[in-house]
Amino acid sequence: MPADTGDNEPNGAHAAARLAEEGRALLQAGDAAAAAEQLSKAAALKADDPELYLSASAAFSELGDHAQALAHIDKAWELRPHHGRTVLARAAPLFALGNLAKAWVAYSVRQQAVGERTFPSAPWNGDLTNGRTLLLTFEQGLGEQIMFASMLPDLINAGVSVIAEVHERLIPLFTRSFPGAEFVPWQKPVHPRTEDPGIDYYSPFGNIGRVLRAELAAFPKHNGCLKADPEKVKTLRAELSEKSNGRPLIGVVWHSGAPHAGSDKSIPFLALKPLLDDARFCFVNLQHGAAAADAEQMPHENLLRLAGTSFEDIDDLAAAVMAVDHVISISTATAHLAGALGKSASVMLPRRPQFQYWYWFPHLETNPWYPSVRTFVQTRRGEWDDVVARVREHLKATGAS
Repeated sequence: MPADTGDNEPNGAHAAARLAEEGRALLQAGDAAAAAEQLSKAAALKADDPELYLSASAAFSELGDHAQALAHIDKAWELRPHHGRTVLARAAPLFALGNLAKAWVAYSVRQQAVGERTFPSAPWNGDLTNGRTLLLTFEQGLGEQIMFASMLPDLINAGVSVIAEVHERLIPLFTRSFPGAEFVPWQKPVHPRTEDPGIDYYSPFGNIGRVLRAELAAFPKHNGCLKADPEKVKTLRAELSEKSNGRPLIGVVWHSGAPHAGSDKSIPFLALKPLLDDARFCFVNLQHGAAAADAEQMPHENLLRLAGTSFEDIDDLAAAVMAVDHVISISTATAHLAGALGKSASVMLPRRPQFQYWYWFPHLETNPWYPSVRTFVQTRRGEWDDVVARVREHLKATGAS
């Protein structure tokens, strides 16, 4: 009998491993079509390996084939139905396919990552009875909190008394924008208000989408749900107008400091040069954090910096967003702010779907959360030149409106 070389292993495990390695390398190199083919073959050969199905789904997602992505995730789900990462993986393609009811159910699994919290009140069951009190508990990043806050008017208008646990930097802006709700800071130990026995229900902030945004038609066509400080806006607009010589003002953001995805979402500052060179517009540095210094180390005469602003204060950042005519940003809290304020914005996204984030809905002409936002996705992974060129053409065509 000939020696076993490995190719005769059950379910073709050896061949599957080789195909999987090739497929993942192709995906990393940006050839999603070839990667999808190789990874699908690998999954067919070793049909009991959920990781192969998940890898194949990533390739199909990058191709924009959300139905095939979901089909492969569902194969992994059948193999391990209680695995949190596998269940959560279903959310993005379900959102993309418009099956929001199922998408929210899958998305709710994200709470396992931060650990379940208990409160004296009962878990919210969708009750919108006038007079009920609902505690909304802390969510992920600033961007998600801004986005989910757009659902607060639905609760307030229904007569629900809302207490929301949010990042303390958002409290001044949210208090002005949603006078019918109460906001407390997320902290450890928890704010005592969150443990008030008089509260009827609690829910993670985003989970209210299961009731309030169960279909695309449930998203309101709004002109902004947040309200920046009008005096701050007036002061900043005057400062910028004095320096712009009547040209449209365009805010720009190019860097994300997110620990896991920041480098994939960020654009090298020098890649913005073709945009900044357009003298028909006056650009304004809205970058937050240490990366704002990129513009000082590599100065461009057509990029202004607002005096004395670090944008650590979200209320100041909101005012700056409202003081410009248009915002160009990567996926950051500033992009969410622009959309929630109703400011026209161009959001530049990487090719890799896991770093696009489901809520930008790049395949839709109009973003459901933010009607004033338009998205621009890389044609090839890791390459921003085409994105910057398309944003520049959009800017020229619309005149920053």
